[in-house]
Amino acid sequence: MTLRARRPDREGIFSGHKPQRAIIDIGSNTVRLVVYGGSSRAPTVLLNEKVAARLGRDIATTGRLADEAIELAMRGLRRFVLLLDDLGIDDIETVATAAARDAKNGGEFLAMVQDLGLEPRLILGEEEACLSAHGVLGAFPGVEGVVADLGGGSLELVSIADGGTGDAVSLPLGTLRGSPVSKPLYLVGGTWRAMAVYAMEQRKYPLSDPHGVGLDAGEAAKLAARLARSDPQELRQSERISTMRSEKLPDAAVLLQALLRKLEPT
Repeated sequence: MTLRARRPDREGIFSGHKPQRAIIDIGSNTVRLVVYGGSSRAPTVLLNEKVAARLGRDIATTGRLADEAIELAMRGLRRFVLLLDDLGIDDIETVATAAARDAKNGGEFLAMVQDLGLEPRLILGEEEACLSAHGVLGAFPGVEGVVADLGGGSLELVSIADGGTGDAVSLPLGTLRGSPVSKPLYLVGGTWRAMAVYAMEQRKYPLSDPHGVGLDAGEAAKLAARLARSDPQELRQSERISTMRSEKLPDAAVLLQALLRKLEPT
């Protein structure tokens, strides 16, 4: 686009203020809509909204998505469809992960999503791991290490080096495999972010955004030990940690302890 063409477009496509595309992520904990403007290389987030449907909460006991969780998710998805129609966006990528992948009635649920006019794509575990890794590589070009994406229903682990991804695995929460990496461990997912927020508050960190916060292995071990012993009621006192995340943080901390022991990251 020439400079002359850019001037009248300051509030439009070039500036990133015009909604152009959207992603709907149907996860085990949340159903999220993100609307983007600007170029694909450097998109601008214009809307980021989620519904804590907790679709995967009963899979371990019943093998199914709970009816009330489906209804809450569908209510949120119907709202998302209305918003996207109002914004005039037809470039929509809808993806579903572990809950829809593992539940006996996952196919029925995705058919309901399709009836809304969306085209849900079921992402397999290893692909989910690689997508998370590319998110880390996009934010931190050239890094090496392991990406751990903790969702409500699965844990994805994938190695990254030389601008690409290596071996990837998707595991049920609490099942661990792996060998020492002696490189950084990149934690992806809402529960890990809540853990980072807790660490920042404890250290009186001067910034509020947990993106990119780093701890050395010793600090991470101390944080995990403290949270593993914590009471969710006390964690809930933080204005920035939701009830849902506070309930999961002690378990996530135990998982982090196991990852630190197994992977020995820096």
